[in-house]
Amino acid sequence: MQQYLEAPMCLSYLIPSNEFVPIAIQIKQLPGPQNPIFFPTDSKYDWLLAKIYVRHADTQVHQLVSHLLNTHLFAEVYCIVTLRKLPSAHPVFKVLSDALPVYCTEQGSLAGVRSIAGSRQSSISSTAAHFHCFRGTIWDLVHRFVANIVDIYYKSNASVQEDEEIHEWAKEIFTEGFLAKQYSGFPTSFSTKDDLIKYLTMVIFSCSAQHSAVNAGQFDWGSWVRNNPSTMQKPAPTEKGKVTEEDILNTLLMKSASVLVLATIHLLSQPSPSKTRLGTYMEQCFIEQRAKECIEKFQEALMKIENEIKKRNEGLDLKYTYLIPRVIENSVAM
Repeated sequence: MQQYLEAPMCLSYLIPSNEFVPIAIQIKQLPGPQNPIFFPTDSKYDWLLAKIYVRHADTQVHQLVSHLLNTHLFAEVYCIVTLRKLPSAHPVFKVLSDALPVYCTEQGSLAGVRSIAGSRQSSISSTAAHFHCFRGTIWDLVHRFVANIVDIYYKSNASVQEDEEIHEWAKEIFTEGFLAKQYSGFPTSFSTKDDLIKYLTMVIFSCSAQHSAVNAGQFDWGSWVRNNPSTMQKPAPTEKGKVTEEDILNTLLMKSASVLVLATIHLLSQPSPSKTRLGTYMEQCFIEQRAKECIEKFQEALMKIENEIKKRNEGLDLKYTYLIPRVIENSVAM
């Protein structure tokens, strides 16, 4: 069935009551007489459909980039290359051991991708253009933990430079995982301990906290179809004053497809049956006492953050729970 995907431009404004509201929407990129700019003062259904098109575009970016690319596909690259290039006794293998279990591409995610609109080429283009990850308190905590572990096994920058195994590991991630694209920003070797620490932090964070942030709340926010329209089955309006309620219903998913999408995002939002919380190493890879102490301190620091988040959530009607450490899984699973 023919489906439609646009790249809307939305102008929003932060009003004094701290609400972020849209004030103008252009559904297609190129301006022209058949691409009107919609405003809240337009007819009820004109403005509603324009907002739905914005949400539709956001849904594509969310599933293809924020979720699939930045967590699942990244994790798959890290896992395969780690198993191929590093022995299990290597400290980098150990620190990533629970972040990267033997990873199988999650069929639920792929089902979700099959349920969203856009050609294969447009999907590839949108994912290839985005390489980024979040920052924040949990990032800082993971960074500090990784730094403490690296300090145990690498005494100087020279010891990092002399470790050929991690350079081969990084090189294969860059060449095979990111097709040697310089714009990806991925290195092929490490010159300093700081370089290695930042890289390992990025891997662990992408597979844990970042995945939780973009995955755990999918059903909470996307179960209302108009807020998470995965496909649009009618082209965008080319003039104002013509959209009806029936037009909107015909543009959105059919009931059967809506049920499939809802089932998919509900599945994706559930914790894995084999859930392992961030900071937990089930395989007991580390035998050194200093490393075990680092893990204990990491777990204690995570609990402090959890208590801080719970305090901030007290009294709020809409609580943000997706980055509570107890909720964050060690690795990409769903």
